[in-house]
Amino acid sequence: MAITYQKVAFNGAVVAVNRLVDGVFDRSFQIPPVGSDQTVLAAYRKDEDFQRYEAEVAAGVTVLDPPAVVTYSGELQMIGRLRTTDATPTEVYRRTLAQLTGYRAIATLLAVDAGNGVVRMIHASIVAKRLNNGAALVGTPVVIANHQDSGAAATTSGVAGWAITASASGNDFVITVTGAAGRTIDWLLDGRVVSFTPSGS
Repeated sequence: MAITYQKVAFNGAVVAVNRLVDGVFDRSFQIPPVGSDQTVLAAYRKDEDFQRYEAEVAAGVTVLDPPAVVTYSGELQMIGRLRTTDATPTEVYRRTLAQLTGYRAIATLLAVDAGNGVVRMIHASIVAKRLNNGAALVGTPVVIANHQDSGAAATTSGVAGWAITASASGNDFVITVTGAAGRTIDWLLDGRVVSFTPSGS
């Protein structure tokens, strides 16, 4: 009869073990956290399963680490902040994409003219991917909402020409913004990105 133990982890910490007999699940029970003091250990040693576990481990029974966690999807925040003083496209966000992974992002760009308070907000949906040969956009980004000031001040700021552009560069996903010549504009990019790797990572 072959006995082995398989550690069980939760949020990166080992919290229990499974006892296997000839490779077949027998039972599961909690074990004390790594580094527990003698008071904690004494409480666990009142449990018969833990007593047997300690004895069998001392006798040389194999204890297996927790299985590797396979991650298929993830979420991250997209955030960037900068100031422009001309109409040169300027990078506000860049991220290297993982291989064989698809991404979707909902991004909001809020821009304010530091001189007269003119505001523009662009809310957009963007999809990108990376295969083996580099990053690429999937289709064209879609503007969900677009709000901007109007009137003389807005004309002075050139707000109609302020822009956000998504692109791929090598293995990276990049967002750039374009302001206006002679205007000091502060930009805030905020968004949520969801990734999906069908084969796991």
